[in-house]
Amino acid sequence: EVARRLAPGLAEPLLLERLLGAWKTNCFDCSADRPGAALYFVPSFMSHSCSPSACWHADRNNNFVLRARRAIRAGEEMTVTYLDEFELLGHAGERRAALHRTKDFWCCCPRCRGQDFSRGFHCPGCAAGTVFARGPSSG
Repeated sequence: EVARRLAPGLAEPLLLERLLGAWKTNCFDCSADRPGAALYFVPSFMSHSCSPSACWHADRNNNFVLRARRAIRAGEEMTVTYLDEFELLGHAGERRAALHRTKDFWCCCPRCRGQDFSRGFHCPGCAAGTVFARGPSSG
């Protein structure tokens, strides 16, 4: 329906919808000044995690460089986040909703499925322990 309205003479309207879906799912935000997105072939194959092993960095020449955020074992899949750094600080429900809204999937990474050890607070009862919230149950 969208393709028919945007390009009424298009021979294969479903192709346009599939291409727009691929763009939406695989593009990267690329501008802090004003909204912008770009699609890069190899990076579009990288998987998302809310606890990513790597991140993109722009060097002095505005080249994008992939950098490790932690030690990565040989053979381990390298992951990046599809969220911005501020969204990454949110709780599992916020992160999952943002990914569903912008990338059309519900995140099931370990941080969203289990305890989120990056969001603890001191126990109000004893002030000595740390309390962590559980993510949505997977069963």
